[in-house]
Amino acid sequence: MALSYSLIKRRNMEKDAPVGSKLVYGSTRTTSKMDLNKLCDAIAAHSTASRGDVMLVLEGLIYILTERLQAGTVVSMGNFGNFRMVAGSVGALTEEEFNTSM
Repeated sequence: MALSYSLIKRRNMEKDAPVGSKLVYGSTRTTSKMDLNKLCDAIAAHSTASRGDVMLVLEGLIYILTERLQAGTVVSMGNFGNFRMVAGSVGALTEEEFNTSM
């Protein structure tokens, strides 16, 4: 199945880019949404585990993943990829002016 995407013109983020210049970037698009219950049903349909067993494992995964990410750990899930916490902020002129609400 091919990844669905659209093209969007945005500000050029390259180093030393001319002011006001733009580039075309690919941006992924979602085509549908699957909730946790439907995910459990789908996994159970392709395994010998019951829906309840799958739900217990996924709830445990979500709990541990959240706990480890909040602690700053990179969680590797093999071919599925690595997960890490990412955050950004608005800028402050000085370190003293910065606060966590930013």
